[in-house]
Amino acid sequence: MGRQTNFFMNKDDLDNFIIFLRDQNDCLIKAEAGENLGPMFVSESEYLTDFRYYIYNTSYKISFEYFEHDRELTLRTIEKFPLKDREELTREAEKRFKRFGYVRSFDSEVIEVITSKIIENEKQIMEGRIYVELYDFDENDMKYKRSEALESMYVKYSKYIKKNFKISKDKYYYIGPGAYELYKKGWWMGDHRKRDERLRILF
Repeated sequence: MGRQTNFFMNKDDLDNFIIFLRDQNDCLIKAEAGENLGPMFVSESEYLTDFRYYIYNTSYKISFEYFEHDRELTLRTIEKFPLKDREELTREAEKRFKRFGYVRSFDSEVIEVITSKIIENEKQIMEGRIYVELYDFDENDMKYKRSEALESMYVKYSKYIKKNFKISKDKYYYIGPGAYELYKKGWWMGDHRKRDERLRILF
């Protein structure tokens, strides 16, 4: 069972989130597709909106594995159970892998971060999130909690967002201070390109 915290961030909000992350001695990584398979540690100049990153604790011992069968990159601790077979990826997911690469967040001791997509010319910010998968099943199909440390790390970043961001009227989204200033100027906050008022997120 996974947990997630949904947000809207502009670039300033993302920068402040990264500063907090580094103060915790954690780092952001992204998977690298193509010939150079492996985790890529992200420098400040590389932070992008509408992109998938992973919060990773540098104290973990990791292996990085590539599975040709389903074309997914996997970052996981060495001690974990062998991975089970997974369904084939859809064609669209394969395209995304070839362009960006990604990590199996449901099998890896990482927190997935999908940053908000900022559409400047349309004055719109789309939803981002942090997500973690806390439970798994062993080889006997017995459910177990994967890591107390992983849950603590997720709670830490979720609390940061909930403390520093404003909650939406439907109590489901959080908006960073920078994004909120844009919201007050009429920017659209929502996860859909179609400007349907029923889909607009209000704060």
